[in-house]
Amino acid sequence: MSNASQTAERKPRILLVEDDAALLRALSFSLRIEGYDVEPMDRAETLLQQRFDGPVLIVTDQNLPELSGLEAVAILRERG
Repeated sequence: MSNASQTAERKPRILLVEDDAALLRALSFSLRIEGYDVEPMDRAETLLQQRFDGPVLIVTDQNLPELSGLEAVAILRERG
């Protein structure tokens, strides 16, 4: 498979951070039905361990335990 066809087949990637398990499942399910590649996680710390090898959308809860979603995004922005 060529790089062009791999790129064309790649689904948009969403990193979804939510500590409410039921809401995380429901959002993940809904986004996958719409054709997104969803990586669900329940902690902001897990988000900080992710590798970003292409375009990605981060959807995060603001009120996460230990580290808020906004704090995690600020850390990622500092990293560049």
